[in-house]
Amino acid sequence: MTLNYIKRVFTENTGGGSMVDFIELLDGQILGLNDECVVLYESMDAFYECLPIDRQSIDLKAQQ
Repeated sequence: MTLNYIKRVFTENTGGGSMVDFIELLDGQILGLNDECVVLYESMDAFYECLPIDRQSIDLKAQQ
């Protein structure tokens, strides 16, 4: 199976028992997913910087 947009998928423990799934896209962008939301980051560095930037996201709790 060929993945046209996805480079890799992995999970990290981001501390405090919080697990985040990541989908790295071929263009370097990252989708971060947990049980509360999905957030689009420019890169893994942008995720780790934790800057208070208004990012594209989907609030999964609001979907219930």
